[in-house]
Amino acid sequence: MNERPGNPDLTMRHRRFLPTTQHRYLLLAALLALLARTVEAHDTITLTAQGLQGVSQAARGDFVQIYTAQLRDNVVNALTDNIGLPGTNLGIQITLSDLSTPTGIQASDLGNLTLYRSLDAIVDAGDVTINIQPAVIGGVIEFDATGAAPADRLIPSGGSIYFIIAATISPTATLGTAFRLGAAAGHIGIDESGIPGPIDGTTGPLIAASDANHVAIGDVATSHGVPVSIPFGGETVIVLLLVGTGIYALRRAA
Repeated sequence: MNERPGNPDLTMRHRRFLPTTQHRYLLLAALLALLARTVEAHDTITLTAQGLQGVSQAARGDFVQIYTAQLRDNVVNALTDNIGLPGTNLGIQITLSDLSTPTGIQASDLGNLTLYRSLDAIVDAGDVTINIQPAVIGGVIEFDATGAAPADRLIPSGGSIYFIIAATISPTATLGTAFRLGAAAGHIGIDESGIPGPIDGTTGPLIAASDANHVAIGDVATSHGVPVSIPFGGETVIVLLLVGTGIYALRRAA
């Protein structure tokens, strides 16, 4: 039986394109990495993120909670999600500003701002200090979480963790000044690791600075239902005026 001879050159060319076992493994690894990247990009979610709520007052020396974020790693796997992305967003970025009608707030009216890791939405003695930054009015304040212990940066899978920013009012703050808080969309940096070339990024909604949400240093009163501050800290003066008015009214009645 005669067999038709094959073309050795053609056979060799075909063999060059046949996938070897090594090639198959490399292709499979690439596909798995791509799938992991796709899932990883959606791991961290922001359950809540809010700045100041309504109008509040703070006295000199007060400790005021001004920002709260609740984060969760939404996928339970071997990958880890951490707050703070080196080179992009080191942790959390916020901006403090004066009101639309300036009150004259200065950075010196505030002490340091502190970022905490907390199990709940309230700063207390059991919380961990992540980073401390000086106050800035009108510029971005970036809290660096990358230097914290790995356990303190970790965003848990299946549960959640809070990151809280608090401000200290200066003992020499100018009474009657006020500040707002804002943050850009994606103001929280996330470092996701566990695979080669991890998908990093940011999370967190836009927080628009608003006069309706601010902290006034000193007492707060209302004028036609709109909160206003008493710039001179004159509680004693007001009490004396009220008492004097009352005595005058009683004498006239007598």
